[in-house]
Amino acid sequence: MKGLEAFLVTHRHRLVWLHAAMAVVFAAIGLLLGVFSRLGAVQFAPKNPVPGGDAWTEKGVCPTMIDLPRKQESRHCIQCLRCVNPQARGALEIRLRSPGTEIERIAHHHPNIAEVWFLFLGTGVALGGFLWLDFLMISGFMLSVMAAMTTVLASLTAATARLSGRPFAQVGYLFAPVAMVSLVVGLGGMLFQPLGPWAGTAKAVLFLAGIVWSLWLGWRVMAPCPPLRRLLALIPAAAGVVAVAWGWAPAPFGG
Repeated sequence: MKGLEAFLVTHRHRLVWLHAAMAVVFAAIGLLLGVFSRLGAVQFAPKNPVPGGDAWTEKGVCPTMIDLPRKQESRHCIQCLRCVNPQARGALEIRLRSPGTEIERIAHHHPNIAEVWFLFLGTGVALGGFLWLDFLMISGFMLSVMAAMTTVLASLTAATARLSGRPFAQVGYLFAPVAMVSLVVGLGGMLFQPLGPWAGTAKAVLFLAGIVWSLWLGWRVMAPCPPLRRLLALIPAAAGVVAVAWGWAPAPFGG
């Protein structure tokens, strides 16, 4: 990773300008980027970490006030690269990790109930926009589907939390993969147009991967529980994932 770090540091000013431009254009989706960064395979981590968990300080180079030696999570990092310096022992370095690792250990990474509600609401509003395309009625329909999907997912998450004994705000993160796929399919339909007749197949494969990943994350998030209890608690979670997949069934089969 040293070569990559050197390249990024060399072109830091251009990348910072790009991040600033994106921040202006995409400021409204800051929560979205923060939530799904938890699924990412790339992490900026301290070379010499200090124990104690994430903390905040006004001292240092981080524009979001992350206490860099104690950085463990990704959601507040805007990847401005100010903290990356291959020659400095106290700087951060780029590391690869298994996708979803942060959510698997979400109990140790400040689970946030607002992020969980965002996953539910985002899944519903994307589904509503896909199923109804009439301009005059789309807003009302999207809000209705969003409310219905949020109610279903929240209820099933509450059941999973009750059966597993894990907090609602931790269990809800298992829906991150299917929520991400929902937003990609619902709001990025043009991405699949170049695939022609294979577009439906690509969407189906993407959703299948999201379903499997969500169930795996659910199993991992409930890791402190005995296997049999985890399996039982995973039933309502699986029902929620299936509900999302059922709602999106027209996407792959509709091309």
